[in-house]
Amino acid sequence: MSKNIRPVFIILICLLLSGCWDHLELETLDFVLGLGVDAVEPDFDIITELVKVKGGAQETEFEPVVLTTKGRTFFTSGRSLTKPAGIRMRWAHAQVFIVSEEAARENMLAAIELIMRDPDVRTSILLMVAKDCTVHEIFTSKPPITDFVSDHLRNLVELRDRIPFFYSRKLWEFRQTLALSGINGVLPTVQLVQEGEDKVPVLDGSAVFKGCQMVGWLTGPESRVFAMLMGERDRGPLVVKTEVGGERGGRLRTKSGGATRSKLLHSSKARALVFRCAAAAGGFA
Repeated sequence: MSKNIRPVFIILICLLLSGCWDHLELETLDFVLGLGVDAVEPDFDIITELVKVKGGAQETEFEPVVLTTKGRTFFTSGRSLTKPAGIRMRWAHAQVFIVSEEAARENMLAAIELIMRDPDVRTSILLMVAKDCTVHEIFTSKPPITDFVSDHLRNLVELRDRIPFFYSRKLWEFRQTLALSGINGVLPTVQLVQEGEDKVPVLDGSAVFKGCQMVGWLTGPESRVFAMLMGERDRGPLVVKTEVGGERGGRLRTKSGGATRSKLLHSSKARALVFRCAAAAGGFA
């Protein structure tokens, strides 16, 4: 082969061999913003909130679509969703994962295992527990500002330091708690409140776990104190009634913007393990 033909031959080979071995078109994908589980036995009852894109260019609109499916595993359920949706699911953009009270009390690990093992779901997804309602009712509710329930709940978590009445946890944080000995998990609870003719999802209170099973609830104020003991930042006013020398004093409000310093002290006297909490926080009357 002559020296003049060789470069041309190499260029032709490069042109013929270039290209993608695989590709995904946006038109063939549907993005999942939130998902949840209403039941784990005998089958997984999975609810998803999808983004439906309408129009194009300057007139693009986004609408929420809620779909429900059943399956023995997360993979089979995802495959089943393709039938009613008529399009492929994309799980990487999911922001929240909600578990019903029934599923959380039965076996929380079984409920979240389906997303722990799926490589498409990010470990930064927010975990929540539904209280006095189903996951399907939450995703079909009407947030006041945004059209998507998942966006609404994520925004509430980002504002936690100003409305600190729940204890937020991500998947990797809760999974780490389950792996540790002597520490039990706490997750925020989602409730529906009536606002006019619509029901609005709010985060108020927390679900308490013992191992892999939910055992009870914390109210909003109790969740706030718990979060402060865990060292989380609290910007809202905390009003505490005081009593000095048998006389009722005024009220104390904590300074905003600072984290509470706390210390747990334990005693094993009288064959009983007793914990005392010493907390320090700046405040003003």
